[in-house]
Amino acid sequence: MHKGDIVALIDPALFRGALLQARADLENAKANLVAARANLEKAKAGLVQTKADHERTAGLFKSGILSQQQLDLAKANYDSANATVGAAAANVTQAEAQVSQKEAAVTVSQTNLNYTVIRSPIDGTVVARNVDVGQTVAASLQAPTIFTIAQDLTKMLVYAKTDESDVGNIKVGKPVTFKVDAFPKENFSRSGEPGAHECDHGAKCGHVRHDRGVRQSRPEIISGDDGLRDDSGGHGSECSEAPQHGAAVQTSNVS
Repeated sequence: MHKGDIVALIDPALFRGALLQARADLENAKANLVAARANLEKAKAGLVQTKADHERTAGLFKSGILSQQQLDLAKANYDSANATVGAAAANVTQAEAQVSQKEAAVTVSQTNLNYTVIRSPIDGTVVARNVDVGQTVAASLQAPTIFTIAQDLTKMLVYAKTDESDVGNIKVGKPVTFKVDAFPKENFSRSGEPGAHECDHGAKCGHVRHDRGVRQSRPEIISGDDGLRDDSGGHGSECSEAPQHGAAVQTSNVS
């Protein structure tokens, strides 16, 4: 498998529908923005007219042709038109904000739709598949693991821990053995001296590490023609867990 290859497809029906709805909401918001701008222009035209009426009424009032009541009415109409322009301008600003919000919603919906196509983040080999066709995949606090992809199967880390009942019998530097799933009948052991040593079946083993009261190790396993080669030591029960990272596709970036 190569980087970028499609490894899984999540049913996109709901996400595609959400994207279509978001796009429709965006078009609606753009239409509202056009209407708001038209209302602003209309309000500005009304303001020009009421301003001219007010100025004309004020001149006639000074000439004694019109009464004070008519002047007050013209001024009130002018003030009302001025306020209408301000409200229309605010509506335009609000409509522009709505457009930006709907554009963001479209981006989110498009991103969610893109996530329905899961691609391999690295070149490697699929070593585990944790879901079946038709199975529901739900993510809560963390993304579920769908596939485990090993970048290099010739070299990996094996984490081995002892049974709780055997912890008291283990000392730092004491000879120990461990097993792996690939060779269920084989026991890989280490010498009692610190450092790396050659063991049976081509395994080169290190020493036991004491960490926070629990004796455990992280043996580095390198596959070869004669079996496994252990570069840092190991002990305890059977284990074949590789270092893992990732989200929807879990990868084993071993080195």
